[in-house]
Amino acid sequence: PPPPTPPPPPPHLPKFSYAYHFRQLSPDIQRVWCDFWRGESREALENLVLSLVENAGARNKSKEVQEHLNALSRFWRHEAVPLEKVRRFNQYPSYPVAQRDRDLIFLTYRSGNS
Repeated sequence: PPPPTPPPPPPHLPKFSYAYHFRQLSPDIQRVWCDFWRGESREALENLVLSLVENAGARNKSKEVQEHLNALSRFWRHEAVPLEKVRRFNQYPSYPVAQRDRDLIFLTYRSGNS
């Protein structure tokens, strides 16, 4: 049988954006990944690494998997954590941060810490 058809993208998705849908994630796993994307915790990445160590397919493609893990780690370190820091400084209440607000809260943070 053919594979199931993926769900259509959300109607509000901007051009050139991606939306991914994950099924059957427990609330605990959802929380851990939300904390990762928000720059609050690396626990999701640590759990992923431990899961991949046990996966034969991941071990067979270790170089490729490591590149992806490095990219996630760089994202967390250079994007998610700094954004969380400036969100806290500015008491910016919502997440994700709209691109139009992002520059402003970074500039406000830099001017307040100089």
